Amino acid sequence: MGKTRLRNSFFVLFLIVVFSSSVLAALTVQSRVSCPASNVLIGLSSQNNAHGEISPGIFPWVLCDSSSVKPATCSGNTIIKLSSTSNAHAEVVSGTNYNNAVCAANDQCTSCTAGNCPSGYSEVLSLSLITNAHIGSPGVYPVKIVCLLSAPATPSASWKDNSDNIITEGSSVQLGDTVKLSLSYL
Repeated sequence: MGKTRLRNSFFVLFLIVVFSSSVLAALTVQSRVSCPASNVLIGLSSQNNAHGEISPGIFPWVLCDSSSVKPATCSGNTIIKLSSTSNAHAEVVSGTNYNNAVCAANDQCTSCTAGNCPSGYSEVLSLSLITNAHIGSPGVYPVKIVCLLSAPATPSASWKDNSDNIITEGSSVQLGDTVKLSLSYL
C-alpha cells in the first residue's frame, strides 16, 4: 500500500508540474489553426516582415493568448497599435499615429530595446521600427514588445470516485473501483 501511495503522489506531482508550466507561456506566435478563434489577439501575415490584422481575420499566423479569451474592449492592456484593421503596419503602445489597438486580457505590455527591457517581462512580438513597422516573432526585430504576463493559476489535484466524491487519505478503494484524477486551477 505504501509504494502505491508514493507512486501516485509522484504521478500527481508530475502532472501538476506539466500543467502549470504549460500555463506560463500564455502569449505565443503560432499558426492560426493551432489557436482557438476566441484566443486570437492579432493575425500576422508571416512570422517576420509581417503585416497585422485585428481578428477575426485570415492571416496564417497569430499571437495566441492560451490563458484567456480576447477581451471585448481595451482597458490599459494594449500590446501594439495598427494602422488599420487589416494588412496593417504597427507601432508601439506609446505611439500616436494609429488608433487600432490590439489588446490582451490581463497582461501589461510595453516596448523596449535589447538590454533595456524591464525585468519580469517576456517578449511576445518584435517591431522593425517604433512606428510604420513590420511585425515579427520575438527576437526578429530590434524593438521588443514585452508583457508582464499574468501569474499562472495554482493547480490543485485530487483523486475522486465515480460519484465525484474526493477520496481522502484513509479512504478505502476496492479493487475494480473506478477512480479519476481531478485537476483544477485556483
